[in-house]
Amino acid sequence: MLDGRDGVEIVVEDEGTGMTAEAIEKAFEPFFTTKEVGRGTGLGLSQVHGFIKAAGGTVSIASEIGSGTHIHLLLPRADRETAAIGNTTEGPGADLTGKKVLLVEDDPALNELIGQMLEERGCKASSARSGSDGLHMIRSESFDIVLSDMVMPGPLGGLNLAREARKQHPDLPIVLMTGFSEAARAAVSEGFPLLRKPFRVPEMEKAFTPLLRMGK
Repeated sequence: MLDGRDGVEIVVEDEGTGMTAEAIEKAFEPFFTTKEVGRGTGLGLSQVHGFIKAAGGTVSIASEIGSGTHIHLLLPRADRETAAIGNTTEGPGADLTGKKVLLVEDDPALNELIGQMLEERGCKASSARSGSDGLHMIRSESFDIVLSDMVMPGPLGGLNLAREARKQHPDLPIVLMTGFSEAARAAVSEGFPLLRKPFRVPEMEKAFTPLLRMGK
């Protein structure tokens, strides 16, 4: 169970050499690898961690030297209503080249990953690690669009950030993202475009497209 919700467990096992306690502790850090130079980027497990956490799940590693490795993934089970919520924009995505995007995401690995996705599409991405920092940046800088996580620690979550930003800049496009069902419903009920985590670059582009074309 995940916070009272039904979950789906996935276990991946191998019979390899195993991992030291130090390696397990660092395994989800971006660019950490025990492989030789040129044989690994160190991004695989950090991306897994980012996507699983974004979807509202957990991931853990159990391993000992000489006994192989067990990776446990626990994901929330989607209900039909939740599965129907999401981006339904049709057609090609907008050209994002040169667009100034504020990314608000508290998870370091996910912040880096989504930032890379934005930059790959030509965006000029700035990032904040909390709702409060994001609001400060919105007040002091100009952005073409804001992409914010909804569930973040601290006094200002993503939905409240979006509300405050809308008050101060009614024409500023804001897209919210989450892997949690209740948060998704709250965003949709208030008319904020929503990206369900995990998402791909085309889905992100399509979420941005109508907002950038309408100038809202």
